[in-house]
Amino acid sequence: MVVCVGLAAGCSSEPVQKIQRVIPEKKDVSVTSGKVRDMEARLERLMQLVTYKYNPSGKPDPFEPFLKSAPKNRTADRSRPSRTKRPDHCESPLECMDVGQLTLVAIVSETAGTRVAMAQDASGIGYMLKNGLRIGYRNGVIKEILQDRIVVEEEYENIRGELAIRERLLFLHPEGK
Repeated sequence: MVVCVGLAAGCSSEPVQKIQRVIPEKKDVSVTSGKVRDMEARLERLMQLVTYKYNPSGKPDPFEPFLKSAPKNRTADRSRPSRTKRPDHCESPLECMDVGQLTLVAIVSETAGTRVAMAQDASGIGYMLKNGLRIGYRNGVIKEILQDRIVVEEEYENIRGELAIRERLLFLHPEGK
């Protein structure tokens, strides 16, 4: 009786052949092409450590504004005190504060049809306001007193450095209260 042991040998009595794996020989990988040599040389130059030193001459300052406008006769403006800054001396306490610091408390109509307003500052001091009264450190003047608000015209310095006039409103019942 013949017993087969293993599938590689088969069921015969012939000798078993060994299978050898063929490993390809390493070829000499020397560069023969001129293009490849040029690429390797460029790669070597790119891989070299480069030291860089910043030279700011001839470059714009990154912290200066891009748009510059020539000031209109600013030397004359510097000699006089700015009207939009707080003055050193005020004729009344109302002229030393900003219009926005006041809270409008009441508006009263007089018999002649004119209106008088009452306002207070943050410390609770009250002031009587009438048409034409100077208010605020920006040379503000009360233009009109209406039923629910006061219109104040005041000077301000616009984007070009020129003095302009704007209207500010003080409401009797500010929004959200």
